[in-house]
Amino acid sequence: PVLGMAALVVTVVAFMGAVDTGYIIAIFRYAEAEDQAAAFPDLYRVQLFVAAFVVMAILFAYRLGGAGTEKVIRAGFASILVVISGLNDLTSWAFDSWPEGRPDTLFWASHIEVFVGGPPTPLVALGFCSIHLVLAALLILVPLRRGRTRRGAGRAATEGH
Repeated sequence: PVLGMAALVVTVVAFMGAVDTGYIIAIFRYAEAEDQAAAFPDLYRVQLFVAAFVVMAILFAYRLGGAGTEKVIRAGFASILVVISGLNDLTSWAFDSWPEGRPDTLFWASHIEVFVGGPPTPLVALGFCSIHLVLAALLILVPLRRGRTRRGAGRAATEGH
């Protein structure tokens, strides 16, 4: 079970950090729209949908493979945090070949912009990403505090506690 959870998290992080980045770069180059700035937001929304779909497919396979409800939910929330972390935006910024040099901001990362109030600088995006990845790791690694059992809760209620 622990290995399965680790494999899931590694798969999601690897997808968002490598596969997804290559997908964005390839499509961006392929499209070569006359006005790339105008064409990119639509492409980006589709890419985010594809990423979310793939995560859902992985979670579905994890559940079908025997994972319990709590683990699938925790993995799902952790995966959502990885998807919205901006990991793929950072790796795209870092590894794409920018003909005019790397931009000063990640101007395409509208989902980060919503939280920080403007196009994020690479440093702001790194902070945003780090927070989300730490939260995702905590969701996976930190055990949830179990409440009282039904029997214990019922007994406490009847004893006036």
